[in-house]
Amino acid sequence: MEVNLPLAPVSALELLIKNDSKLRRMFSTTAVAGTQCEVCGWALPMEEAYPSYSETLQEEPAVITLQPGKRAPIHLTQTVLMQQYRSTWISEEHVCTGEQLARHHPKWAMTATKSRKFDDAVALEFGHWDKQAMGVEEVPFVILLPHQNGTAEYGLVGLVATNTPNLSSPTYQALYIRTRSGS
Repeated sequence: MEVNLPLAPVSALELLIKNDSKLRRMFSTTAVAGTQCEVCGWALPMEEAYPSYSETLQEEPAVITLQPGKRAPIHLTQTVLMQQYRSTWISEEHVCTGEQLARHHPKWAMTATKSRKFDDAVALEFGHWDKQAMGVEEVPFVILLPHQNGTAEYGLVGLVATNTPNLSSPTYQALYIRTRSGS
């Protein structure tokens, strides 16, 4: 497998995924993107809005590092998790006037979204919340993530704690496997 230890658990997992085709398939992600007008609701099809993001399989494995900013809640919420795999911004290059749905309105910059859909497995690396470590009791047993069939439930199957230099408490790497699909 060409993995030389010692390595941080997340680095070792990334190497294993890179070197094994079955793991690479399990931990694969798909990039998706699109734009939508917040005024009239018209959505520009993804392949027209961002052809380079149109349902492309990603080279990066399904490993999410959670390191929220200062004053973030010490527990993992769905909102905190979503911020790690989904980004939204105002797209100045895509403007809507409501013509497509016959709901005319002044020119409005559309909202663009880029996200990832996950396959069968995902790993979460729990970093530190502004020099404060997340306790093992805060690691959820179940998480919800976007999947090919909508939203899927992923169940915790493994947890590794590692000591971090300069910090008195460990960080955690959790492995989740898809347990239920489509919602």
